Amino acid sequence: MLDAWAKRATAITIPPATALPPTTARAGYVRQLGLLVRREVPVQILDPTALVLRAGAVCAFQSFTAIILIELRDKTQVGGYYILFLSNFLGLSALAGAQANYGHYSKSWLMIKREIKAGMFGVPMWLLTTFFLQLPSESLMVLLSVLPSYALLDLNWASFAEVWLALLLMSLIFTVFAEMCGYLGDPVGPGILAQIIILSMQASGMFAAGDDILWPLRLFYYIFPSHWSAAAVTTSIYSRQDHFSGAVDDGNGGFYCPDDPTGAACYGITGTQVEYSLATRFTFLDPEMPFVTPVSYMCYILIVAKILAAVACAGSLGLLSLRRLKRGTAEADKVTEASQLLGKP
Repeated sequence: MLDAWAKRATAITIPPATALPPTTARAGYVRQLGLLVRREVPVQILDPTALVLRAGAVCAFQSFTAIILIELRDKTQVGGYYILFLSNFLGLSALAGAQANYGHYSKSWLMIKREIKAGMFGVPMWLLTTFFLQLPSESLMVLLSVLPSYALLDLNWASFAEVWLALLLMSLIFTVFAEMCGYLGDPVGPGILAQIIILSMQASGMFAAGDDILWPLRLFYYIFPSHWSAAAVTTSIYSRQDHFSGAVDDGNGGFYCPDDPTGAACYGITGTQVEYSLATRFTFLDPEMPFVTPVSYMCYILIVAKILAAVACAGSLGLLSLRRLKRGTAEADKVTEASQLLGKP
């Protein structure tokens, strides 16, 4: 019986050992970028604090500011002085927008952080996605900020493009600062962002001249974009304004104001003369400085801010922690020891 069973039994064959199939690689960089952009655009549009409410607030605030400075529309001597306040009010929209952007980035980071750790997306692609989304959204915000001022105050539209570009760079810088603080999370992020905004306002040049600020606090005067943006905006507006009423030519290349014998509120006939007069009080103004100079400095600040945001992103993921580095070193030592025991190189 046993012999018959052995003849009828099916032979058991063991398949030869083969290598495991390779794991599926992560999507390419272009595909990752496309997926992130397509997903984040609806999120940003539907987030009321990120776009809708902020757009309405910016437009309403700048319209109200233009109504307060409505005397600038008549291009009087006092109106020429008001251009300084206008440039700073335009910059306040970027500072206020940073607070709204912090809430958006802190909420988005909670979800994106888990996906990056799971290997779905890479950190460089996420940082690139945020910049691609920041550029059109901040362009729209600055446009809504500048349009009411030019329409209500009858400014020369020849300076519109330069003013828009200078304010866009400033807005992008503070948006990246908000992104950086969003990676840090509560309670560290809001505290750092508040200090950045306060220091930027104090170092704008309106409250104290750069030369009067003691070192090392004077460093904030140069590393924050407030005074660079204000200088670019005011110079661009002044250089395009041909005439301010109340001042007449004295025949010697100068000017005087018949209704102001003391000259206390007499600044000039042309916008350039007004800026030269005010530059004696506000040292951040420089009528001879080319527009490209402050724009270049703001581009450098934007690059540094994005690098700081990348460092904060990596730190939030634990990529820069000493504990992670030590754990990686210990695991490498174990692998080396196991290889030596097996006699492998």
